[in-house]
Amino acid sequence: MRLWTNARLCLFAIISFFGVFSGWASEKVLIFTYSFNRPDFIEIQKKTFEKFLLDDYELVVFNDAKDASLSSEIHKTCARLNLRCIDMPQHLHKSDQASKRNAQIVNYSLSVMGFDYDGIVVLLDSDLFLVKEFSIGEYMQNHALAGLYQNRSSEKRTVDYLWIGIVFLDMRRLPDKKTLNFGLGKVKSIQTDTGGYSHYYLSKHRNVPVRHINLNYTKHAYGILKECPCSECKKGEYPCAQAIDNAKSYGKYNDEQIRFIYSAGADTSEFYLDSHFFHYRAGSNWDHQSSSYHANKTKSFNKYIKAILAD
Repeated sequence: MRLWTNARLCLFAIISFFGVFSGWASEKVLIFTYSFNRPDFIEIQKKTFEKFLLDDYELVVFNDAKDASLSSEIHKTCARLNLRCIDMPQHLHKSDQASKRNAQIVNYSLSVMGFDYDGIVVLLDSDLFLVKEFSIGEYMQNHALAGLYQNRSSEKRTVDYLWIGIVFLDMRRLPDKKTLNFGLGKVKSIQTDTGGYSHYYLSKHRNVPVRHINLNYTKHAYGILKECPCSECKKGEYPCAQAIDNAKSYGKYNDEQIRFIYSAGADTSEFYLDSHFFHYRAGSNWDHQSSSYHANKTKSFNKYIKAILAD
């Protein structure tokens, strides 16, 4: 274990050394997460960043709880974990719709801290977790902006934008950065979801180097694992080696991710960026699932997280 830790430290030192001269490692990566009703996710985000992020970083929690007792619980969690916790003034919310609340707190975090930061800022959903070793600084070399590409279209128009669940912004390279808006609504008469208004910035600044984060379709991988027609797989015990290899190749998953996808299903979770980031999805329960639904889903999720943290 000590040898592996030393190897990781050496790798980080090499990355940092070269990063200083390429301009991306001079500041910590500043990570914003937005807590609404799942303070348990805060500690998991912190633990997974501690284990897997190769960059020096600071995790900042923006507290968007409507309930006073839940807001207090989020503050207590942050205090215990030694994390900065910043309250979202609730009177600034113009709508109680989940997607609009999400966009509003993201824009608020950028206005009070993000735009003035001299380095890379990360916007991250409260239920999104780093689950494999990764360097955000290295990924962002020669890019000013990265996010999950979205588009909405009609017969004659297309609206391109970035979803706000996972966004990397190098504030040193973004022109007119304070005009960047991740709100939502109609653009060119087309309805967009969270992040839709980023279309205006991207259209105006077409020379800004943007990198598109990929989505791994775990539903397809689940199909590969569950629907393999060979006699071994038909027994229903566990997929054969060929099915596992095919699923791994499809989504760049590791062994623990394959186990999770097979045992927990994939319809309600996603992996991004070559399976480096895991998205629990709808952690705030905006889609009004039952308490038993989230109890079962959280149980599977916690089992997966425990396995990768112990590895």
